[in-house]
Amino acid sequence: MLSIEFDQPDPKNPAAPMTVRLIGEASLAEEGILERAALRISAAHPKLVLLDFKHLRFLASLAMSELVQIHHAVSAHGGRVVIVGAAGVVRDALHRSKLHQILPLYETAQEALQAHQPA
Repeated sequence: MLSIEFDQPDPKNPAAPMTVRLIGEASLAEEGILERAALRISAAHPKLVLLDFKHLRFLASLAMSELVQIHHAVSAHGGRVVIVGAAGVVRDALHRSKLHQILPLYETAQEALQAHQPA
């Protein structure tokens, strides 16, 4: 089962990141949940999305496809998507699929924020 939590960016600060926590398993059965999350992220036009995978235990290939869609939607509005906290089989899957080449991986949110501070 997959659950997703959102920390909305501060509307007064357009550079504030949107944090999206994926908790559990992003399996084939959870496709609809991730698809709805992707629509919500896209509609917000965030400048930076932190996908927090700290509590994600499994990532199916179909879920990876949805991550690419999120990347394209956010990039179309000048934003960036990064992944924080991925470990174990999830991190391995991201590397095997080469997804880390378009969605940078960081150990912590703080590390990601420092790397993507507005100029």
